[in-house]
Amino acid sequence: MVEANIVLTLLQTISIMVGIGYYILNIQNNQKNQIISLKNQELTLESQKQATETRRAQLYMQVFNMSMNNRTFMDSYFKLLTRKWNDYDDFVESCGILKSEFTELGNELIHVTSVFEGVGVLVKEKMLDIHLIAVLMSAMTRMLWEKIQPFVVIHRKTVNLPRWISEYEYLYNELMKYHEEHPELAT
Repeated sequence: MVEANIVLTLLQTISIMVGIGYYILNIQNNQKNQIISLKNQELTLESQKQATETRRAQLYMQVFNMSMNNRTFMDSYFKLLTRKWNDYDDFVESCGILKSEFTELGNELIHVTSVFEGVGVLVKEKMLDIHLIAVLMSAMTRMLWEKIQPFVVIHRKTVNLPRWISEYEYLYNELMKYHEEHPELAT
């Protein structure tokens, strides 16, 4: 009878020790799994960051190819930049923007301002950093906007289109703010 009690006590002790050992192994295994999971999350975040940076670089190159690296855009841009308008009526007439069909200069105005509009949207939506635009096309953005801005303001009121090329205006305003903070890039 004593031997049976000793055997039972011994079995209970062994069972408890096996249970504790199993529990400790389980905890260690969970810790290892958590570490692996955290490393996987870090790798996933790093991959997402690299994908985002790659996409931004692609957007930047698309902007570059639509503007600075595009002969048609550059020709249109310089025609607009060198064109002298006497007043709003001269601007409207030379571009044909109040008629059913734009003139050649009007088409060039739409082409160029559409590119700046698109860039403005990308900056506004934080898909492109204004720094990249300041480096790539600061002078171009500023010079054309400052040339057409008085006519844009009048035209918005005249035809009741308060948002006409407003994203280009946004781009210009953000660029001017950036120039205040980074005068070395102001042109």
